[in-house]
Amino acid sequence: MEIFFDLLVFMFGCCIGSFSNVCIYRWHVETSVVTGRSHCDTCGKQIKWYDNIPILSYILLKGKCRNCHTHLSLQYPFVELLTGLTFLAIYSTLGNTLLTAKLLFVSWLFIVATVSDILYREVPDELTYISIPVMLVLALVRENSWIELGLGVLFPGIILLIIAVLADLVTDKILIGGGDIKFLFSIGGLMGAEFSMSILILGCFALALVYFSLFIEDRAEGKQSYVPMLVGFAMAYAFILLSHYLASPTFDILNIITFI
Repeated sequence: MEIFFDLLVFMFGCCIGSFSNVCIYRWHVETSVVTGRSHCDTCGKQIKWYDNIPILSYILLKGKCRNCHTHLSLQYPFVELLTGLTFLAIYSTLGNTLLTAKLLFVSWLFIVATVSDILYREVPDELTYISIPVMLVLALVRENSWIELGLGVLFPGIILLIIAVLADLVTDKILIGGGDIKFLFSIGGLMGAEFSMSILILGCFALALVYFSLFIEDRAEGKQSYVPMLVGFAMAYAFILLSHYLASPTFDILNIITFI
């Protein structure tokens, strides 16, 4: 029976991943995610329901559109599989709890925001709009206190805003976008200041490591690589999720950062 429920959660996660792909594209082109069926961007043909089954349809169609045979992006099965595995890992570890539901929602936010930032260099404002009522519900059911919600929304986000303003003044370039700041506001309101501050610190550290690893290659080829800030945030979230919520290590990264 447990395996059956795990399978259901995985399939549900894959379906949410399929919906995530719709959100990522439609929010970018500013169209509704709830009206109109999905269609091929090349030939414009509507995608039949049996060609829209997460992961399976991509495999059966060999990654091509049934009508025009254009190759489809690996983004689609990747996001579906990633969401399914993430949901499965959270549910199988934490079970039927409010924390499980909260982490599933936060994981979905991170996946959509990160893929959007990588593909289009933007974090959809819709994620913030969706997060606000969830924050209020969590406060009303006393999962988060109103003080925790306020500190979570304001503290880390304001720090990132100050960093963004200073970076803009020093470099005369917009290095941190408004979408990154609003996203951190949302995460803080959902998970609290301790969590979002950890995301900020670890995310900046992860980005520094990535940029350092690319420095020599960029210098040799005379280019400058761009790494979205959400990549660093997502790496930080994955680390916290694995080390704090899905495992019981001798050191807890959240407690260490709080102590510091």
